[in-house]
Amino acid sequence: MSWANQRTVFDLRYLTVRIHNLNQLIAKTDFWENIATAHQTSEKIKYFISKRQEEYQRSLSILQDIEAALELLESSVDEQLLQEVQINLTQLQQEIETAQIRKLLSNPYNSRGALLTITTEIGDIEAQNWASMLFRMYYLWGLSHLHQVCALDINDKEKGNISYALEITGRYAYG
Repeated sequence: MSWANQRTVFDLRYLTVRIHNLNQLIAKTDFWENIATAHQTSEKIKYFISKRQEEYQRSLSILQDIEAALELLESSVDEQLLQEVQINLTQLQQEIETAQIRKLLSNPYNSRGALLTITTEIGDIEAQNWASMLFRMYYLWGLSHLHQVCALDINDKEKGNISYALEITGRYAYG
């Protein structure tokens, strides 16, 4: 990931300006005439305010804790403090990886839900078992990521196939 991309992920000033620009858009008199656009813009503001700023502040706090602990470690060696630094470094690395994944999934469609269909022919037992395992895997993945998961029944035995379908509703289910 280039520095320019990292900057848009971690730059609090950028986030603040982006939120300000979206709020100016809302203040326009004709903004609420298009309900779909208004809803999308409101969701963007909610996302930038509640998620990205919160994630940035959390990462900054962890980094400040690490810096303070390292300063203390320079004056005296403390095993417990060293373990705390290692834990904080692991946390910070996870925060950065999450931000990088979010940046990779910055396409507008990636933040939407997904409809997943797995199809196999009737009579091929191994393929049916594999399709069943995939269905279960994606179903559990959706639940573990706190998405709404709805199993849809799309079996078409007349055409000679069995289909499993899932509707996964939640942020970044598609991406």
